[in-house]
Amino acid sequence: MAIDKDVIIDEDFIRRFEEETAVLRNLEKQVHDAVVRAEGRIARMQPGKSMKDVFDPVPPKQ
Repeated sequence: MAIDKDVIIDEDFIRRFEEETAVLRNLEKQVHDAVVRAEGRIARMQPGKSMKDVFDPVPPKQ
């Protein structure tokens, strides 16, 4: 998407930009948490180990 450089920045634009940034930060945290959980499961994985041993119990989301 091209940015129209002739548009003037107003309070609504700033507010929306801040809200979108907050959404991205929230997504960033959720992705980070999911990666940490996945790495923990990878650490528990071993050939011959049951799926239940690796994936149960699933820790609660924080």
